[in-house]
Amino acid sequence: MNETDVIEFLSRNQPLPDDEDLSEELIGQYDDARKFLIDHPSDEGVRLILNSFGIGNGWGVYQLVEDAVAVVSPEVAAKHLANALRSPLEGVKYWSAQISANYDDEQLIEPLQALLHDLSEDVRMAALISIEKYMSDELKAMLQKMLAKETSDEIRATIKDILVGAT
Repeated sequence: MNETDVIEFLSRNQPLPDDEDLSEELIGQYDDARKFLIDHPSDEGVRLILNSFGIGNGWGVYQLVEDAVAVVSPEVAAKHLANALRSPLEGVKYWSAQISANYDDEQLIEPLQALLHDLSEDVRMAALISIEKYMSDELKAMLQKMLAKETSDEIRATIKDILVGAT
C-alpha cells in the first residue's frame, strides 16, 4: 500500500461494516492501512481512519488505531478527534471517545460533553472516562444532573466515583 491506496481505501470505507459483516480480507486491508499510517503519518489519513469505525471492535483492530493517531501532532489528532466525536455514527463516536482519553486538549471538551447525553450507553461511558481529566465546577454540576437522570447502574457508579475523586 502507498498513501494514495490508503486514502482511497479509507475514503471508500466510511465507515467499515459492522463486525458481523466484516470479511477477513477487508479487515486485513484496514490493518495494512493502519500500519502504513504509523510509518507514514498523514493528517488526511488520521481524519479518515477516525471516521472509519463500524459497530464492534473491528476484530480487534480498532483498539490499535490509536497508534496511527499518536504519530501526528497532538494538535492535529485533537482537531480530528473533535470532529469525529460529532459524527452521527455510533462506532465513530465510541472509538473516538476512547482515543480521546489519550489527549489533553480543550477542543475535545464540548464534543465529549455532548456525548454524555448519547443514546448509546457505551458511547456515554467512553465519553465519561475521557472527560474526567477536564473536571471543573461546570462539569461537576453537569455530572450531578446526569446522575439524577442516568438509568445505567454502571454509568451511575462511574459518575459517583468521578465526583468523589473530584472533591
